[in-house]
Amino acid sequence: MSVSRKCPKCNTWNDDNDYCSNCGHLLNYAMQLQKEEQERTETRKQRIPDPLEQFFQRWKASRNVLIRAAYYVVYSVWFLLFAFFSLLMSIILLGPG
Repeated sequence: MSVSRKCPKCNTWNDDNDYCSNCGHLLNYAMQLQKEEQERTETRKQRIPDPLEQFFQRWKASRNVLIRAAYYVVYSVWFLLFAFFSLLMSIILLGPG
């Protein structure tokens, strides 16, 4: 079965092509998603972490057991507080209906 796709850029109909035969635009949706994911990972790799993020990364990767334990305690407390406030907000929002 032949699949015809219309190019969104030049409005040319293409039969079973991943790229437009007229302008070369990518038509395959799966390939578009894969290309976008690759671009996102590249931008994430190039992003410089902020100082607070660097600080916690150093705590997490520390050779000192006490510092690593402190990191996990702080992280666990933060997670539990976030979960508690999320539960509290959902209960409050259930009230009005």
